[in-house]
Amino acid sequence: MSAAATAHRDLAQLDDGTVSVAALPLFHVYGMTCVLNSTLFAGGCVTIVERFDPDLVLATVERYRARILAGVPTMYSSLLRAPEHNRFDTTSLKH
Repeated sequence: MSAAATAHRDLAQLDDGTVSVAALPLFHVYGMTCVLNSTLFAGGCVTIVERFDPDLVLATVERYRARILAGVPTMYSSLLRAPEHNRFDTTSLKH
């Protein structure tokens, strides 16, 4: 593994216990790089949410104790505005 790859993995605190929620399109560079490639590179697991739905995403984070939920500002805003957002345990999220 290159020094740059090791530094990235260590900086992001990724390991084989990392679970990421993929709510972004994986054909887009942001979803592919920040969710799919980085998690798989570290040996972790990616949980795919087919279509962005705030309650489904929050339930997925809670169910799988996800560490990573990459998104865009409108997604985060929707998550915070979801009527039931406080009933989900998202304490596992690190990124």
